[in-house]
Amino acid sequence: MRRSLACLLLLCWTACAAAAPTGDEAAGVDGATVDVPAVDAPTSTPTPAPEAPLAGRDLTLVVRKADRLLEVRSDGEVLRRYRIGLGFAPAGDKEQQGDGKTPEGRFRVARRVPKSSYYKAFLIDYPDPDDAARGLEAGLISESTAQSIRAAHAAGREPPQHSALGGLIEIHGMGSSSDWTLGCVALDNDAIDALWPHVAVGTPVVIGP
Repeated sequence: MRRSLACLLLLCWTACAAAAPTGDEAAGVDGATVDVPAVDAPTSTPTPAPEAPLAGRDLTLVVRKADRLLEVRSDGEVLRRYRIGLGFAPAGDKEQQGDGKTPEGRFRVARRVPKSSYYKAFLIDYPDPDDAARGLEAGLISESTAQSIRAAHAAGREPPQHSALGGLIEIHGMGSSSDWTLGCVALDNDAIDALWPHVAVGTPVVIGP
């Protein structure tokens, strides 16, 4: 009798143990198993692969400051993305020389600088007429300087670069790993090399928050 009872208890314990969830299955809710997908680590360089060709396209360079990205667009399509660094005080629009901010607005490439101190560079046509109006109201620049800025933009020329509004804002090389510039947009050198044959004077540049 005792032997029969012991055998019966052993059989019940074995059946319960076999039915109990173990390992990952035990993470399920109400007995259901849950598959947890693996999460890939983010990549350090946000450039899509393969890279879309740029030759023969009407390009616009779009800087997304908060995301630290420069997008190369054509007809609204994002062709490439590159990681960027900004000015040492990147939040907000540039107001004056030395504030460390990267300006926001709609600009154009005013000059290509093949032998820049920062590898290669595209100078943008900051300051623009809106900056001139703000600077004039704040007493940072004179009416004469404001007029020179307005006239340069109207004629498609490079505006004055050495006023109290700041200037010499470029998209240049020498590294994108931190916000280290005085207000420029910094790319890795290989990104500048990839853009160099395709970005001409007059190429639109949009810099957003």
